[in-house]
Amino acid sequence: MRAQMTGLDSGRAGGSLTREVIGWFIPATLAHSRTNGGLARIFVETHLLGAAAGLLMIGRLALLVPRFDFALLALAAMILGLGSLPFRLRRTADMALVTLLSFQLLLLVSLVGTFEFGGFASPFLSWLPVSLLSGLFYQSRRVGLIVGLFAGSVALFFAILLWRGQPEL
Repeated sequence: MRAQMTGLDSGRAGGSLTREVIGWFIPATLAHSRTNGGLARIFVETHLLGAAAGLLMIGRLALLVPRFDFALLALAAMILGLGSLPFRLRRTADMALVTLLSFQLLLLVSLVGTFEFGGFASPFLSWLPVSLLSGLFYQSRRVGLIVGLFAGSVALFFAILLWRGQPEL
């Protein structure tokens, strides 16, 4: 006789499929470590869901922009790059490299999106502190590197802003 599943059990069954899908991206060398396995799981989840949310935002912007815009296409490519990082993690098993790439890509998306779409009223501006916090979270042993890259990128952004001026909306 088959036992009936309670709501709690069925939730766990659905969660195990998600766990298996997320687990597929995590190399065995990382999965065996409690700390690295947990970080890798968070990394994969946030990058798959974050890329989907970012592409939805790009789709909404594409409906609002009256003409073809190269910046929008570049942002879409960068967001797809963020979504592809779990695949790179699976292939390389190098959390340090993949999370540094993630930090730089998210920072670049934020700065380019802010420059091209709305300036300081841009929806991409909120991604700026997220990129810094993400970099500090995943690269906690390289705080100087993360803060230096962040400060240098923001300084370059303001230099370009002063040199080119803010684009017309």
